[in-house]
Amino acid sequence: MFIRLSRKGECGVMKDSETKKSIKQDAARIAALLTDSDYPICITGAGVSTDSGIPDFRSPETGLWNQEEAKELSKPGAFRISELTLDEKMELFWRVGYKLGKKIMKAKPNKAHKILADWEKDGIMKSIITQNVDRLHQKAGSQNVIEIHGNAFEAKCMFCGGSYRLKDVMRRYKRKKRAPWCDVCAGFIRPNVVMFGESTPSETIQEALVEIKQADLALVLGSSLIVYPANYLPVIVRKRGGKLVIINDQSTDLDKVSEVVVNASITRVMKEINKALN
Repeated sequence: MFIRLSRKGECGVMKDSETKKSIKQDAARIAALLTDSDYPICITGAGVSTDSGIPDFRSPETGLWNQEEAKELSKPGAFRISELTLDEKMELFWRVGYKLGKKIMKAKPNKAHKILADWEKDGIMKSIITQNVDRLHQKAGSQNVIEIHGNAFEAKCMFCGGSYRLKDVMRRYKRKKRAPWCDVCAGFIRPNVVMFGESTPSETIQEALVEIKQADLALVLGSSLIVYPANYLPVIVRKRGGKLVIINDQSTDLDKVSEVVVNASITRVMKEINKALN
């Protein structure tokens, strides 16, 4: 399911080309909001992990879904409705997914991940709701993380639901150069992540809602806020009287209802916020 909110323009958005002074001023404003908040939470998207070497999905030149071979997988219901057969789709999925999987398995947390983990330890940040499947928040030390799109380090059979470790399945693909099959039922194996057109498990949404309904501040990092449910979670915070802060390299549909919007390097801005807090 996908929800697109009406775009209201880009007034007041700071571009990365603006001065270091501007970034410091906005970082100070965000630090003040965090300090004044009773229950701040963070919502993260692919942009948080680009400095760890993992591509995001929608950047014009480098985004995964803008790569020619991956476009078929970016369609809603990619595994259900397509001109390709299931065999062809799985072969395509693994050609694309194997390259991305190698990057995810080698990736290390960047400074933004580490700052968020430190904030949790210090009681500044209560929880993280992430669209990312790379587990870099956990690797950085964050404990209260809700993964609304699953976890790429786990894999499952599409038919019997059998569980596998991604690294083991990737070894099979590397050795045989074909989509891996389940040991039990010979069904196709895929990472345990939510693909386009698939629903986030209801229990995961409920976990996220518990946090969202307590939040009086949502810090959105590296998300285009296009895909449901991540795009609606900040709306709930706003409707309940909370405040929004968005740091992303591109504008989003919620910019106009946010306290602060910064279109700049997430790592750079997070460092400045951390300095302001300390």
